[in-house]
Amino acid sequence: MALHGRDRRTGRPAAAGRPGILALLAPLAVLILVILAGVAPARAHAVLVQADPADGAVLPAMPEVLSLRFSEAVQIHALRLSGSDGTSAALTPEAGDRGAGAASGLVLLRPPAAGPGSFVLSWRIGSADGHPVAGSLVFTVGAADAGFLEAARAGDSSGAARALHAVLRGLAYAAGLPAAGVVLFLALFGADPAAEPPGLRRLAGFLAVLGGAAVLGASAVEGVLLGTGPVPAGAAPLLRLGGLATAAVAAAWRPATPACGPAAALALALSYAVTGHSSVLGSAWLSALLALHVFAAAFWIGSFPALILAARHADGAALRRLAGAFAGVATILVPLLAAAGLTLAWALVGSWQALLGTAYGRLLAGKALLVAAMLGLAGLNRWRLVPALPDGGPDAAARLRRAILAEAAAGLAVLAVTAALTSTHPPAHAGAGGVLAVLHPGLRLEGRAGPLSLVLSTATSLPGPNRFELEIRGADGAPREVRAVTLRLASPAAGIEGIARAMARVMDGAGPGRWSHAGAETALPGTWRIEAEVLVDDFERRSATFELRLGHGGHGH
Repeated sequence: MALHGRDRRTGRPAAAGRPGILALLAPLAVLILVILAGVAPARAHAVLVQADPADGAVLPAMPEVLSLRFSEAVQIHALRLSGSDGTSAALTPEAGDRGAGAASGLVLLRPPAAGPGSFVLSWRIGSADGHPVAGSLVFTVGAADAGFLEAARAGDSSGAARALHAVLRGLAYAAGLPAAGVVLFLALFGADPAAEPPGLRRLAGFLAVLGGAAVLGASAVEGVLLGTGPVPAGAAPLLRLGGLATAAVAAAWRPATPACGPAAALALALSYAVTGHSSVLGSAWLSALLALHVFAAAFWIGSFPALILAARHADGAALRRLAGAFAGVATILVPLLAAAGLTLAWALVGSWQALLGTAYGRLLAGKALLVAAMLGLAGLNRWRLVPALPDGGPDAAARLRRAILAEAAAGLAVLAVTAALTSTHPPAHAGAGGVLAVLHPGLRLEGRAGPLSLVLSTATSLPGPNRFELEIRGADGAPREVRAVTLRLASPAAGIEGIARAMARVMDGAGPGRWSHAGAETALPGTWRIEAEVLVDDFERRSATFELRLGHGGHGH
């Protein structure tokens, strides 16, 4: 349906929406081109992949070197070793290629001399996106000191700061997205007097200021957690602040709205594309989908206050005209929103089991149900309530306003769930699947362990989280059941010795002889040597070694 309205100066019908369509298509084109050009690669939060000593380890003596391996390069802000023998030392990573912030994510530390006792190694780091990550592990030299361990864990005071940080991030999302959406709505439909009811610009300005304050507050809390100071760092918060400042200008100064409205939504969408869980996907196209998803969500969420206020102040004919113009754009953007969201959801979850069996999957399922409810209300508005406006009297406008209020309430719930999702690790961080396996298909490696034939498959050929499956067949070619299987993963070039991981028997009813393991051990690109050790029975043990190369164009043999 074409966009239409009336020119404010002449009162004549405005042109059939060409400026509005251009205001929509231009930022979308810029959005996709910027991301595909690699200007805004996505980043995720760093996670600890491997530690030596491991959490809970009991050692005969203090090791000469402590090591932490993260899933990506990190910025070290604080490392401390505390012990029941009185040890309390700030540690400095070794310099060089394997020191702090190394591309490998490997941090090596030399602890001070210490006697027997319990020790807590704690860290505060910054991910590539600046997100604060804190953690600790406990190990014992000799006999454990239970009292010290209980006091050390109870003394962690960063929990409140992390909770405040999560709240401020959620507030920045819940205020910033509607602010950008309102000014985008004004840019698209501002030629129609009904599109600018009293109070709408003031609301957009308030939300932009509130969102900007939340971004600054979250940056200040990050500074407290990381010890870097309150100044926002990284592309994401700076883009977000720039977008919200642009939204405030668009709300306050009407001549700037046609240009600043789309620019604000564009900047906000890009700010979420340069950070977030989508980095596990390894695809610029999927990062572009994330930005498109945010852009379309801003438009949809931002339309609610505009339409609610218009339903209060405009007459039936004007309201129907505005609703028709809105529907013309929504018909383009809402399907894009849904398609992009479904694609990203499958890429981050990867299986029906993960959708229902993980916290991230359940939150995502709840979000999908809320969006489905919003779509149902939108259909009710468009095909039943809006057509009744001209002849339905004041009651028709009131019914439409109540329906839009219900849709807006569901939209606020979607924002709350989305804010929770940003602080929850998706299953794709622990194992690859879904769209990731389509864009970067896995490897299939064959080997022999005596009379046994082994096939090792990976979910993806990219470094990072992966899923390994091993099929075991006997000399007759039939699936062979065994007692246990252990994978040993090593990357000699990266200095990674064998990481032992027990595989789990696949219990999906498809037959015996299948084992799997999902994890982030293969975080680095390059050549990996993987040994599959098969315990056939109490007296027979067999092994086969596979070599695979992870990275773009990876292969193995």
